[in-house]
Amino acid sequence: MKVKKTKRVNHKGADYWSCCLCGNFFEGWGNNPWPLSERDDDECCNACNQIVIVARLIDLKETV
Repeated sequence: MKVKKTKRVNHKGADYWSCCLCGNFFEGWGNNPWPLSERDDDECCNACNQIVIVARLIDLKETV
């Protein structure tokens, strides 16, 4: 999965962020995309966060 840099856009007074995983824009709080992105300033949308959670569980299982 290619990771993109999160971008911030202001449209009609509202802040929108681009998801570093899918590139779609979302409003509000983003999610930490670790372990799929190692950069501290990246955010992912709620839909991609479901993939991130699975990746975290796989990573946890491999370390046990």
